[in-house]
Amino acid sequence: MADTVFRIMTINVRLSSFDEKIPAARWPARKPALLDLLDDARASIIGIQEGSDDIREAMLAHLGKTWECYRRAKVGILYDGAKWERLAGHQWDIDNEDQADRRLVFVWLRSRSTGGVIWVGNSHFGVHYSDPDGPGPKVGEQEERRNQAADVIRKMKEIVKDEPFVMLGDFNDTPPVGKPGVRDVMAKAGLLGLRERLSGAKVDGDTVDTHNGWKKTDRDGRWIDEIFTSKTARPLDARVIVADPTGKFPYATDHNALFARIEVKGQDPSPAAPEVPEAAEPEGDPVATTSAPSALYGVFKQIDPYFKSVVMGGVVGDAKHGSGYHLSRNALKARGLDGDYSIQCPADQDGGGSYAAAIDLTFRDLAELIVCHKRLRAACTPDKDGNYDPRIEPVREIIGTLDGRNVSGYNRVSTGSGTRSRVGWVASGYSDSSHLWHEHISVLRRYVNDKNRMTGLAEVIAGVKAGTLGWKDPSGGTPPILNPDTGQAVPVEKPKPTFLPAYVVDPAKVETYLYGVDHDSGEAVKQRAPGFVISTGTKIISVGGRDWLLTEAGYRYALDFLALKSEFEARPEPKPPVVVDREAVRLALESVPELVSGEPVTGTITALLKALDAEAKARGFEVKA
Repeated sequence: MADTVFRIMTINVRLSSFDEKIPAARWPARKPALLDLLDDARASIIGIQEGSDDIREAMLAHLGKTWECYRRAKVGILYDGAKWERLAGHQWDIDNEDQADRRLVFVWLRSRSTGGVIWVGNSHFGVHYSDPDGPGPKVGEQEERRNQAADVIRKMKEIVKDEPFVMLGDFNDTPPVGKPGVRDVMAKAGLLGLRERLSGAKVDGDTVDTHNGWKKTDRDGRWIDEIFTSKTARPLDARVIVADPTGKFPYATDHNALFARIEVKGQDPSPAAPEVPEAAEPEGDPVATTSAPSALYGVFKQIDPYFKSVVMGGVVGDAKHGSGYHLSRNALKARGLDGDYSIQCPADQDGGGSYAAAIDLTFRDLAELIVCHKRLRAACTPDKDGNYDPRIEPVREIIGTLDGRNVSGYNRVSTGSGTRSRVGWVASGYSDSSHLWHEHISVLRRYVNDKNRMTGLAEVIAGVKAGTLGWKDPSGGTPPILNPDTGQAVPVEKPKPTFLPAYVVDPAKVETYLYGVDHDSGEAVKQRAPGFVISTGTKIISVGGRDWLLTEAGYRYALDFLALKSEFEARPEPKPPVVVDREAVRLALESVPELVSGEPVTGTITALLKALDAEAKARGFEVKA
């Protein structure tokens, strides 16, 4: 898997509520300078401290619609959602004696381009202030910041563990000479600052202070801000981006930004979400502690080898998800959505309260999406005795497409209204067209972190026999789905087979015949002549490094020797060859009076015949002697 290289920045943006004595230091005056600084950095992840609502919203509006923010109060992590998918997030208050507004946030991000994952933390430690009884810092102040650093390390060991980790922040760390500070605590846990990881040549501005205090920036190398990295998150280079590039107001803020390019070596493209304790609901953002349970996230890892075009669409909902299974039960209740359809049935009132309970699988190939949807539908549909595939037991609903034009789904539970209000197959009525390219699967919350049941779900999607990936029937059988209104088993619904578009053995590639291979035995048992139509194809599979069309009868044909029937029929008819009769032309020329009236008649005709031969050859005509 490819390495992941990304641009990251930390900056204290200065509260807009401060009554600045210098008018040019007030938020409206310095807003353009801060937005210019964002353009200069071009980071895809930004940690902010003192991020007032108006400042944060202005930054997000400037960065673009794909950007999202994970925060607690005024400490937040902004990231480009087009480049990163948030898999989990956690946040806490940290101890700071009488200065209560100190926060710590962690997010787990996955690169949409490489699949690489990175944990990013952000915090704002206690600030320097004078001892009211004398000059210098307050007694115990440095110790307090060391305690805050120890809090970060405890959370890192509990949640991040050995994953790549970057810790951003304004740490206000300037310990007296010879005294341990925040960097010493971090270093003992394997987190080093940029100047400890990089040589001076790779740090542009290593002597530039990160705090300007609304004055021209000093060059004393005093960094109270830092980007700490673990050994598996390697900084490539770094830079201090000054907030006062001209030395004149307006400044962007009273801190200078710290920027770095970081590399994470290739990892497993589909890691399981780490097991973490459920966090308390965050203040002002109940979505923030919604996390991806490892078993549910692991479904993608198990099905990935069975599809060529599938990518992870996501588990945890973003800010656009106002309800439903992509949010945790705790988050929905914190929003006052006690009546949300996804937390009504008993199985949805059980299980971890901070877990999301849906997974989206995005397919670049429509044929593969259709195959996925058909498999899930077949598993959900009861037979004549009311029994269904027991591996589908944890599923609440599926939504996808069978034809690339219409969104359809299946409800195994009846809650809510509209398309979700009835058990069984729903052929239409869904408003979200994004399901034309991704499969949505809602899981009953009781089962989202049940590894065995999620393995069974993965087997259904992959189209393999029960137990292939390790699933074991937990009950020895499952009861039929009952209609909540009648109490009776849902009538059997046997979907009509849906085939892929017809293919033709391509005469342009096959001169004699094409073998059809028995999929189970691998033996070549069918001979198909050029022009033979195959109309019962069910899916495209990959075997031995080649793509094959698999038919309902269990035969497969090499796809590179086939052509879509529709495209084949649209080809222009081959034109018959043009034949030039050379002798007829000679006789015609000799019958022209002007050519036979003079002495050089024979030479003239010969020259014309040579010209005829050359022109015919150039045009690809056949010359008959």
